[in-house]
Amino acid sequence: ASIGSSTAKTKFYSDSTYNGIYNGSGLTSDESIYMGGDAMFFYAAGKKRLDINSGGDISFYEDTGTTAKLFWDASAESLGIGTSSVSNKLSIDVTNTNIGTPFDSTSVGVIALQNTSTTANTSTAISNKNPTSDSANSFIQFINEDGAFKSSIAFGTATAGASNFGERMRID
Repeated sequence: ASIGSSTAKTKFYSDSTYNGIYNGSGLTSDESIYMGGDAMFFYAAGKKRLDINSGGDISFYEDTGTTAKLFWDASAESLGIGTSSVSNKLSIDVTNTNIGTPFDSTSVGVIALQNTSTTANTSTAISNKNPTSDSANSFIQFINEDGAFKSSIAFGTATAGASNFGERMRID
């Protein structure tokens, strides 16, 4: 079935497995949304962009539409970036040819934290939080010391229920 005239591009599709709506020549060409086989699929420009399966797993695809590069594993409540083989709460898979060299504007790091403030003694941080109190048990803090380019890394821990929390080491 088509919406509008006999030359309309938006069409409905249905067979024993799939039902969908598409704009173009078929379910996987141009733009389409279809469901069946316990999943939903979304295509744009003839390439798979997103699919959701019956277990709640969600896959977002890279530019060619062939490989999931952002994957939510619903049963494990885990996220994969660059991988659909999730082994931790957050699994990141990246090929970086610049390991051991300083990162510059052309390098790609695994995780980048950026402090956009030009105010001295501002920072970004990674912390390990206490599951019962929302306070950090330990941290790695990246400090913008002078508001420009002088920086340091501070490491901190807590003892006795986070009552003695503080910096334990700093690298300037």
